[in-house]
Amino acid sequence: MALRISLTVLLTVVTFAVAGRRVWWLVRLVRSGAAAPGRGRPGGTRVANDAGEVLGQRRLLKWSVPGLAHFLTFWGFVILNLTILEAYGALLIDRDFEAGEEPVKLCVKDGVPVELRKQLPAGLQCDTIGESVGFFRFRENTARRLAEIVAGYVASGRSSMPHEEAVRDLLLERSQVFDTADVTGAPWIEIDFPNDVARATTEILPQLQPLVSASR
Repeated sequence: MALRISLTVLLTVVTFAVAGRRVWWLVRLVRSGAAAPGRGRPGGTRVANDAGEVLGQRRLLKWSVPGLAHFLTFWGFVILNLTILEAYGALLIDRDFEAGEEPVKLCVKDGVPVELRKQLPAGLQCDTIGESVGFFRFRENTARRLAEIVAGYVASGRSSMPHEEAVRDLLLERSQVFDTADVTGAPWIEIDFPNDVARATTEILPQLQPLVSASR
């Protein structure tokens, strides 16, 4: 894992260096030109034209197939970058929980999950603690990494371990980015037995329906 992080940092540094050199070359190229006539035309018109040229790839689309290929490549990278900027996973936390050994505690420090377990280690430093609701949202690469960890549990004869142990390993290896969503006060129920499903249907679902309707 340390090797993966080191390579990621190295590639990031190299990427910024190459991109920075290219940006500096473009800045020098622009500054070498003479002032463009009509540069002072209304800003709205300029923005609209630039948006058409850059976002719409208007000029490149005149080249038919090559232009379409460039258009798809351009927007592919835009969408890819947006997904990279998103959190890779989300954990739900309920701060209003009963103390004891039964709840799975989620501990957060400076917005980063630092522990996920029923029994917390002594001296753990965190600024927020709550119960993990047990619902997780993972991006594909995060889910694949979790599957690898779970496979390791099965291969080593630890398939009977609680589910949070595998998720905890994923958190503590710091290979992924996680966000936390505070659902304190929202209705939810832990489903362990058939009776819990009946309670969820008759008690929790009616409370959730108004919230879903209001969000539409």
